[in-house]
Amino acid sequence: MTPDKTEQRAVISLASLYALRMLGLFMVLPVMMLEGEQLEGATPQLLGLAMGVYGLTQALLQIPAGALSDRIGRKPVIIGGLLIFALGSVIAATSDSVWGVIIGRALQGGGAIASAIMALVTDLTREEHRMKAMASIGASIGLSFSVALILGPWLASFGGLHLIFAVTAVLAIGGVLVTLWVIPAPPAKQHRDASAALPVIIEQLKNRRMWPLNLGIFLLHALMVAIFVAIPAQLVEAGLTADHHSWLYLPVLLVAFVLMVPLIIIAEKRQRMKGVVITGALIIAAA
Repeated sequence: MTPDKTEQRAVISLASLYALRMLGLFMVLPVMMLEGEQLEGATPQLLGLAMGVYGLTQALLQIPAGALSDRIGRKPVIIGGLLIFALGSVIAATSDSVWGVIIGRALQGGGAIASAIMALVTDLTREEHRMKAMASIGASIGLSFSVALILGPWLASFGGLHLIFAVTAVLAIGGVLVTLWVIPAPPAKQHRDASAALPVIIEQLKNRRMWPLNLGIFLLHALMVAIFVAIPAQLVEAGLTADHHSWLYLPVLLVAFVLMVPLIIIAEKRQRMKGVVITGALIIAAA
């Protein structure tokens, strides 16, 4: 059974929404530690805070935003989150101080809409097509990451962090337009009472089988951000100027995609999810 036109439209539009949002976020990763040195009051520690505070506020607000979307609807939460994200981008774009960028990044994280988007995927797709929908969204995130690592240093060569954050604000507004006019309206459903979210969260936190996965995802994302805190400066010290970093990232990403495909096939076709995750962890450790 193939997805109907409404489901196809929903998946394409939600994947586009995710890509627009994540493109803006990812563009700053390869240039923050280099371009941020020009900000007033910048220190390595404060630039690291500017890099990471987005994740902190997003982590704190992700569950409340999801619960709120159960009560008032998915689209209002997504639009509100994108507007908060855009406001944070504008504040960061217009600031010459590292503290202004930190405040802007914290606000960006405050637009925590991932849970509402995932819930909207569930609302708009049938169960038999949900895995394909999730895979499409995952692919859009991977593609936006690849484009961002190339586009970020290129934009920074023209206008530094100011231009990157300004483009990020425009992308967020584009996400609002996609949400309003492209994403189908979800069917009217009686969602769980948002007040019931806390007991469910506590129950999941007690699930010991989930903790290896939680810790693995935590370490993977921490490592990714840590790499972009350290590697750009090392590349400059090695003689590769910031505007040429894209030429290093591009072949690395292409090789990674080629190596990733057979692992995904093995995980899906042979149901070897755990083995593939362990293999990936060992490859990261070896690297």
